[in-house]
Formats: sequence, structure tokens, C-alpha cells
Amino acid sequence: MATELTDRKALLESRASIIKSLVNAIQIYHNLSFTDVIGTHGLKGHIVPMGNANYLRYLAYANESRTWKNHFLTENEALKEGLSVKPDAKPLILERWTVDKDKKYHCFELPVYNISDLDGPTSVLNAYRGRNLPEPFQPSGDGIARLFENADVLPKGAPRDAETFTQAVRAYAEKVLPGREMEQKHFLHLFQKLSQSRLNQPIYTEDDAKLFQEEPNLLFSTFSTASKAMRHTQEELRFIEKQLEREKEEHVARLVEEEKTQPLASLRVTYHWSEAPDSFTDKDGKPFPSQKDIELTGEDAYRFLVQANRADKRKFHAHEGYDKTEFSFGFGNTELGSDRYDLGDPCFNNQKTIAKAMESHMVGPYQYYLNNNDALLRHFNVLKEFNGEELRNNPDYASPEAYRAKLQKNVEELHEFWQDFAKKEQAFLQEHPEYEKINQEDAGLYIAICPISEYEVAKASGMVMETVPKDELHDFVTTKPSAWRVHQAVMIIAKDYTQEEELRELKNLSGYVKSASIPEGFIAFKTAISPASGIWNNRRDSKKYPAGLSYVIPKEQIEKLQCLEDISLTWSSYEPAKEQPPEYRSPQTSTSLHALKNFEAAVKSDDQVYEGALANRVYVPGIHSQNELTVSVKGEPIYQISYRNGRGELAKAAPNYLAPELPERYKEAVEIYQRYEKDSNRVLGKDRTYASTPDADRPFPTVEESYKNFEEHYFKKPEKTPRLTIEWREDALKYYVNHPLVNPAIDTPKKAVLATISEMAKDGYTEARIKSVLENDGTTRHREEAVALLKSPEGKKAIRQARKERDETETIHKTADKAH
Repeated sequence: MATELTDRKALLESRASIIKSLVNAIQIYHNLSFTDVIGTHGLKGHIVPMGNANYLRYLAYANESRTWKNHFLTENEALKEGLSVKPDAKPLILERWTVDKDKKYHCFELPVYNISDLDGPTSVLNAYRGRNLPEPFQPSGDGIARLFENADVLPKGAPRDAETFTQAVRAYAEKVLPGREMEQKHFLHLFQKLSQSRLNQPIYTEDDAKLFQEEPNLLFSTFSTASKAMRHTQEELRFIEKQLEREKEEHVARLVEEEKTQPLASLRVTYHWSEAPDSFTDKDGKPFPSQKDIELTGEDAYRFLVQANRADKRKFHAHEGYDKTEFSFGFGNTELGSDRYDLGDPCFNNQKTIAKAMESHMVGPYQYYLNNNDALLRHFNVLKEFNGEELRNNPDYASPEAYRAKLQKNVEELHEFWQDFAKKEQAFLQEHPEYEKINQEDAGLYIAICPISEYEVAKASGMVMETVPKDELHDFVTTKPSAWRVHQAVMIIAKDYTQEEELRELKNLSGYVKSASIPEGFIAFKTAISPASGIWNNRRDSKKYPAGLSYVIPKEQIEKLQCLEDISLTWSSYEPAKEQPPEYRSPQTSTSLHALKNFEAAVKSDDQVYEGALANRVYVPGIHSQNELTVSVKGEPIYQISYRNGRGELAKAAPNYLAPELPERYKEAVEIYQRYEKDSNRVLGKDRTYASTPDADRPFPTVEESYKNFEEHYFKKPEKTPRLTIEWREDALKYYVNHPLVNPAIDTPKKAVLATISEMAKDGYTEARIKSVLENDGTTRHREEAVALLKSPEGKKAIRQARKERDETETIHKTADKAH
């Protein structure tokens, strides 16, 4: 039973815990809550959004319970719906205000329960979840801009970035609530929630949190004022939205009239956002401004769609996956609404016209269910479970058969729409052949074959994008799917093996078969699923696909891959401070894929050390190798370099991990190799080395910087100990063997040993201690020679000189101390 809060004291006590929770949220998030989800309560047909004090109570409840379900029912409402409250469920206490005949206000506590705390029929519960609730009013970007323009807080045509929005909404809050700073902050919070846009500055401060703690009722009173102002603003925005709708209808009518003489004049695209904004440019080739909801019409809209289709194809083989992009589409009097497009998936199925690309994307989900009866039944049952009440009297959902007929009708209606668009598109392209050329780009889908008897299984799995005519495939190679098998097949084609015995084993393991044509009883088709995908290693996943499936490497790609055998890499490497020059050693050589991979590994090593040196401001040349590399094609050198690892010279020269001057045909072969390896860890290269990026455009660390930062990023100098311990010796080995190598002049093993002797002697160590380090140095090739050098006249001289320098330094310090 609801309890009346009859006096001000009872009401304030009821609000006390609310204040505490919201103050805590301000301290953590600089806002009233971690969530912007709007809370609602009430039965279907009378859903009430939380407002004023109840909105604050809801936010406090959400902060404490961390619930993502935002609807609530009273216990009586739950009983009417056949639901019951779970044991130990904690209610949200709302305030319910009434006024009696004497115009006296009364406040009652109204306990309501979150939908997640109720038990009962799933179909009933689902009716009160998420998308089944009425959508709250959300103004468009254009509507908000018009509101601000009308209020003279935003110039017409101003950019719609976060900074501009923040300044405009703050100026607007000052205008509607002049001189009321706290109410303005609440207004900002409410406007951010309404618009679903983020301010790029915090709303509340620590001082606000302290003020609410000291004056608990201040939050409720100021928030009530801000809420009233927001209700007025919402009404104004609703009026503006209707005005914009009328203007849009008039604009579309004009475009439809123009369509009679200008093909695609009525084409409309609203570009919302993209994870690949660089894919889209205006007619001058300039990127679009960083704002949401860019309106495009006619040729501008078509250019955008062409760029989306091209990006979808080009990103298909990119290593980083697909880029989510959202836009709305309209043509003639038809609005197809907003959708998300995963560019690189490929979501447009490699189509060569925009009509086919868009139709393919839109009918794809329907076609999947039409091709896969089990999936259709599962989807139908889920719809009935979550939307049972709404769909009960809808004949399209009376049975799975009726639902199938609905999907088929959707496909046919979309096909008819896009057929009409295609006619206009062809007329438009006759005047704009430049777009036709871009449309013809190919994504390079994979080709697979399977027995005709298993083709329906392939279609039901969703892997078939288009069939390949039988006479299009000649002299190809097939391999069984899996990352390792396809890698072995490519190795065979590129002759990346050394013995015939190895070749036979590779063929046997990969399922490698050379065929002149498609075997009888088989069918070929294109697919976006990589033969190196991880699904082929998962027995449960792979069961969804044809058992007799093989992937095809077509003749054109075979011919390009075969040229990789022309490539060879010869290299030698040694560490000058630790090893003698390798004149007497034969350089190492690798060919084909091994040559490319070894070159890539060399670039990667140089790049990683270089990045670390710039970040940490320390480079120790003596611990890095001196390298000589030669890349040859058909025995003729095309690139040679002598470099010290970690200086970034190789990484700058080979930004894409491929040898400079590599002829184009070999780059194309590498591209094909990358396609077949993109889902494994054997892919060649990345987009760019760190050394070739603007981030690397800064000075290399000096010797002085490296000495200064050595201990922080490498090894600390060990404390002196009265006796020799294993721990001290291990730390001394790391420090005294490597610290001298910061000096680039230490470029022979002899110089390195003398430098270690000198540095230890300067630090006051005896010959015995120095010897304990030298005879345990695993990095020095000849320990006996190092110890012999310690005992030699040169070694003795180094010790004497170091001790002399130490004594002189101590004398200087003592003299300076006395002077002070």
C-alpha cells in the first residue's frame, strides 16, 4: 500500500539516499548517471516517461542496480498482466503527487518494479522490453540546428562537430535560463539525453557534488525548473520537426518533377557516419566535414553510393576487417530509411551497378531465410516469442508458410523497385562514364566447387554469392579449406620447397589437385568466406557447409604466384661488439615466399627497435646487429642495403614490408598470396611501418640521452656488495657488459671487453670482481680471451686509467663541497 509523505521532513528523508547516489555519480562521471537510457513506467497504452523528481529517482536506482532494462510496473499492474514480483526484488520508489478539493498537494510513495524483477509469460515480459516500447521523441540534427539558429546561438551553415554543438547548447541554456547556472547544467544534461549527443566538456564539477551534499533539496528544486524549460524546448522542437517534414516533402516533390528530365535527380542519401570516412569525398575530391547527417542529392548522392561500393570491394581483402557505415536512402517518392553497411564484408556482393549492389544488400537477409528453412523456422519462433501480442492478428505471421510468403513478397517488391532504379541508372551512366568505370572494379571473391548434390547446403549456409559458368574455369588448382592446407597449396604453386620429397608431402596434405575443367557433377560459385577462415578448424561450424567442398585457385592467379620463385634474398648479420666480422662466413639465401617472409621479418625487427628507441629515448648500438641485405629477381639485384638494426633505415625504405623497386607483377603476386592467407598469422606485412609514419618524424636519441635513460629501460647498476653473490654477478653481467655498448665507437669484441673492465674499475671493483663478470659473460664468444685481456698490459692500463679518472673526479667533488 502506498505511504503518504505528509510533511516536508518525510519527503526530504525519502530523497536523502537519492542525493547520495547522484552525488557519487557526479564524482565519478561528472554527470548524474552512467546511463542515458530513459526510464518509463505504466501499462501498454499508457507508458509514462520518468520526469522531474521521478527521473532523478530512476537515475539513482539505475546507478545502484546497474540495470539496462528501463521499464517498471507497480505490483497491481504486474498482476493484471499475469506477472509476479520475484522474491527479494528491490522496488524503485516513485513520488506520486495528487491535489485535493482544497487545492492541497499530497505526495505518496509509489513502489514500482523493474521488468527484470518480474516473473511470468515470456511474451508478456518481452512486450515491455527495449524496442517493443514506444520510441521516445528524438529530434533530428537538422531540427536541433534550426532551434539553435532561431535562437541566434548558431550561425546558419555552421559545422556540426562536437565543439560547435557544445558551445551552441551552452549558449541556448543561458538564453532559456538566464542567470541560473545550476538549472542550466541540468538543462544541458537533459538536452544531451534528448539529442543522444555528447558534450565534449563535463557538465557537473566536484564543487556541485559538495553543494548538493550540503543542500540536499537544491538538486530537486533546480532540476524541476530545468525540466519545465526542457518541456518547452521539446514542444518547440516537435513544431520544428513538423516544419522540416513539410519542407522535405516540398523538396522531394521538386526533385521528383526534375526526375522526368534528369535521371537520378530525385536520388537522396543522408550520410550519417562511417568508420572509414576517408572513403567518401565530394566532387572536388575533398573529404566530407566531420559531422553527422550530411544530405546529398542527385549526382552527389550517386557518387557517394559508388564510393561505398568501391570501398566494400577494396576493403574485402584488407587485414583489419570491415568498416561500419550508416546512411539513409530515398528515390522518387520512396524512402527506404537508414541502414548499416559493413564495407569490406562485402555487403554489396561485388556487384557492378548500384541498383544490383543495393538490391543484393537489402534482399540478403530475406534470401538467407528463404534458402535455409531451419533458420527461417528458428527466426519465426523468436519473432512469435518476443512479439506475440503484436503479431497475433497479423496474417503474415499466422504460420511459417505465411511468413515465408511475406519474405518472398518483400524480395519481389524490392526487385521491382531496383529494376526501375536500374533503368534510370543506365541513362545516368551514359552521361557519366567515369562512374561506370569505378563500378566495374572487382573485389576478387574466392571461388569454390562442390558436388551439385550439395549445392543447396552451400546456399543454405549463406556462402554462395554467385555461380561461375562452367566454361569460365580452366587449368586451375583445387585445395581443401583450412589455413594450413591453402598455405601448402600456395607453397607448391610458388615453388617454395627444396626437395621433390617435400613437394609430394605438401600435395598429399593440402588436397592439391590440378584440373583442366570443372569435373562432371560439380558446380563452381563465388564466396566471401576465406579458405583460411577459422571455421574450417571448428568441426561444429564446418558441418554447416558441403562435405565435398574445395577451393579453387584459378589459372590467372596461378601464373602470377608462380613468378614468386624468381625472388631471392641474400643476407649476412653479425654484432660488431660481440663477434668478429663475418668475412669467412657464407651469406644465407632464401627464395620465393621464404625470401619475402625473411625480408619482412628484417623490416619488422628494425621497425620495432626503432619505435622503442624513439619512445624511450635510448638506443644501444652495441647490442644490435650490422646487416647486409640483397633482394634479387632472376639473379639480378634490385635492392641492397647495409644497416644497423634499430636505426629505422630499412623500415623507412620498405614502408609496406616489401623490397623497394620490386616490379609490379611481383607486387600483384604478393597481393594474391595475401588474399589466401588473410585469416592466418602468415600474412605478409601490414599497411605501414612505424618508421614511415608522421609519428616517427622526430630526432633519434643522442648518445647522451641513451646513457641517461639506460637504467630506466634496460638494466640498473647493481649495488656494491661486500662479497660476491650469484645475484650480484647476474645483475653486474647485465649492466657492465651492455652499458658501455651505448657508445657507437665500441665496435669490436676487444673494445667491448676493455670498456667493461674500465667501467667496473671506475666504480671501484677489484680485478677479481671484474674477472667474475668476464668469465661468465655468455654473450662474449671467447671468455678465455676476455680474461686474458684483463690480465694483459692493455687490461692493466685500462684499470689504472679508470682508477685515475675516478680519483680525479672525487677530488673535484671534495673541492667543490669545501667551497660551499
